[in-house]
Amino acid sequence: MNIRRAIFFLVLSVVVFSTTTMADDSAAGLWTLDVTNPQGPAFHMNVELQQQGEKITGTWHAAQGEVAIRGTLKGSNVILNIDLDQFEPGLTIVLTLSGKLDGDSMGGTADYETFGGGEWTGKRVKK
Repeated sequence: MNIRRAIFFLVLSVVVFSTTTMADDSAAGLWTLDVTNPQGPAFHMNVELQQQGEKITGTWHAAQGEVAIRGTLKGSNVILNIDLDQFEPGLTIVLTLSGKLDGDSMGGTADYETFGGGEWTGKRVKK
């Protein structure tokens, strides 16, 4: 009887630890990002990210249309690159979001190339 109980708790611990570790290590999912803008007001982004290994791809569902996102996740260090030329044809600007992933939140610095920088935060959207 005691062995069954010990095995049950061992299996339960492994399952809980595995699930927690997998969730913390992945950027995949739906996110809301809030990004400060050096040229105007902060803006809100609804993004959907996929992850395969260290590679991140995704989509920003903007009012003007869908915008591709590419990036990496190495350990807890996340980098997301978003081409903003869709909003200003002929002007190539890459918004780079660099920061840390911590479970269901992430955040760090926003770099608008020569236009300055800001900060960003993100929260995972729970289904």
